[in-house]
Amino acid sequence: MPIVKFNSVEEYLEELRKEYSEETDIVRVTRETRISSNMAISHLTVISTARSTSHPEDIIRLERYCGQLCGHGTIDDKTYEIADNATKALQAACEELALEVRAGVLEPA
Repeated sequence: MPIVKFNSVEEYLEELRKEYSEETDIVRVTRETRISSNMAISHLTVISTARSTSHPEDIIRLERYCGQLCGHGTIDDKTYEIADNATKALQAACEELALEVRAGVLEPA
Protein backbone atom coordinates (compact mmCIF):
# COMPACT_ATOMS: atom_id res chain seq x y z
CA MET A 1 0.00 0.00 0.00
CA PRO A 2 1.69 3.22 -1.13
CA ILE A 3 1.90 6.17 1.25
CA VAL A 4 1.94 9.73 -0.10
CA LYS A 5 3.93 11.57 2.60
CA PHE A 6 4.14 15.30 3.36
CA ASN A 7 6.02 17.38 5.94
CA SER A 8 4.31 20.66 5.03
CA VAL A 9 0.81 21.29 6.38
CA GLU A 10 0.03 23.52 3.39
CA GLU A 11 1.06 20.88 0.81
CA TYR A 12 -0.90 18.20 2.66
CA LEU A 13 -4.02 20.40 2.79
CA GLU A 14 -3.66 21.17 -0.93
CA GLU A 15 -3.65 17.42 -1.62
CA LEU A 16 -6.70 16.89 0.61
CA ARG A 17 -8.56 19.65 -1.23
CA LYS A 18 -7.86 17.91 -4.54
CA GLU A 19 -8.81 14.47 -3.21
CA TYR A 20 -11.93 15.37 -1.25
CA SER A 21 -13.52 18.26 -3.10
CA GLU A 22 -16.81 16.41 -3.59
CA GLU A 23 -16.84 13.64 -1.00
CA THR A 24 -17.11 13.32 2.74
CA ASP A 25 -14.63 11.04 4.40
CA ILE A 26 -12.48 10.68 7.51
CA VAL A 27 -9.13 12.34 8.21
CA ARG A 28 -7.17 11.19 11.25
CA VAL A 29 -5.10 13.71 13.23
CA THR A 30 -2.89 12.94 16.23
CA ARG A 31 0.27 14.01 18.01
CA GLU A 32 3.19 11.67 18.42
CA THR A 33 5.95 12.08 20.97
CA ARG A 34 9.19 10.14 20.48
CA ILE A 35 11.87 9.95 23.12
CA SER A 36 15.30 10.71 21.70
CA SER A 37 18.33 8.58 22.37
CA ASN A 38 19.35 11.31 24.83
CA MET A 39 16.34 10.26 26.99
CA ALA A 40 16.06 13.81 28.38
CA ILE A 41 14.47 15.15 25.20
CA SER A 42 11.32 14.12 23.33
CA HIS A 43 10.33 15.14 19.81
CA LEU A 44 6.75 16.21 19.03
CA THR A 45 5.20 15.58 15.61
CA VAL A 46 1.65 16.20 14.37
CA ILE A 47 0.56 13.31 12.14
CA SER A 48 -2.49 13.21 9.89
CA THR A 49 -3.57 10.43 7.54
CA ALA A 50 -6.37 9.95 5.03
CA ARG A 51 -7.23 7.31 2.47
CA SER A 52 -6.99 8.51 -1.11
CA THR A 53 -10.31 8.60 -2.96
CA SER A 54 -8.74 8.39 -6.42
CA HIS A 55 -6.43 5.51 -5.42
CA PRO A 56 -8.11 3.74 -2.44
CA GLU A 57 -5.02 1.63 -1.78
CA ASP A 58 -2.96 4.81 -1.09
CA ILE A 59 -2.66 6.64 2.21
CA ILE A 60 -1.98 10.39 2.22
CA ARG A 61 0.18 11.17 5.27
CA LEU A 62 1.42 14.37 6.92
CA GLU A 63 4.26 14.29 9.46
CA ARG A 64 4.77 17.86 10.70
CA TYR A 65 7.76 17.97 13.06
CA CYS A 66 7.05 20.63 15.69
CA GLY A 67 10.14 20.59 17.88
CA GLN A 68 11.71 19.28 21.06
CA LEU A 69 10.20 18.84 24.51
CA CYS A 70 12.78 19.04 27.27
CA GLY A 71 10.83 20.13 30.35
CA HIS A 72 11.84 23.77 29.88
CA GLY A 73 8.79 26.04 29.73
CA THR A 74 9.91 28.43 26.98
CA ILE A 75 11.14 25.75 24.58
CA ASP A 76 8.21 23.41 25.30
CA ASP A 77 5.69 26.26 24.95
CA LYS A 78 7.00 27.13 21.46
CA THR A 79 6.84 23.46 20.41
CA TYR A 80 3.27 23.11 21.68
CA GLU A 81 2.31 26.37 19.93
CA ILE A 82 3.62 25.03 16.60
CA ALA A 83 1.68 21.77 17.16
CA ASP A 84 -1.49 23.67 18.11
CA ASN A 85 -1.27 25.86 14.98
CA ALA A 86 -0.77 22.84 12.72
CA THR A 87 -3.67 20.99 14.35
CA LYS A 88 -5.97 24.03 14.08
CA ALA A 89 -5.08 24.49 10.39
CA LEU A 90 -5.85 20.82 9.71
CA GLN A 91 -9.15 20.96 11.59
CA ALA A 92 -10.26 24.17 9.86
CA ALA A 93 -9.44 22.82 6.39
CA CYS A 94 -11.19 19.54 7.12
CA GLU A 95 -14.28 21.39 8.32
CA GLU A 96 -14.22 23.47 5.11
CA LEU A 97 -14.08 20.23 3.08
CA ALA A 98 -16.79 18.54 5.20
CA LEU A 99 -14.29 15.91 6.36
CA GLU A 100 -14.72 14.23 9.71
CA VAL A 101 -11.65 14.51 11.95
CA ARG A 102 -10.87 11.53 14.20
CA ALA A 103 -7.91 10.64 16.35
CA GLY A 104 -5.37 7.99 15.42
CA VAL A 105 -3.28 7.09 12.39
CA LEU A 106 -4.03 4.93 9.35
CA GLU A 107 -1.25 2.39 8.92
CA PRO A 108 -0.71 0.04 5.98
CA ALA A 109 -1.99 -3.48 6.60
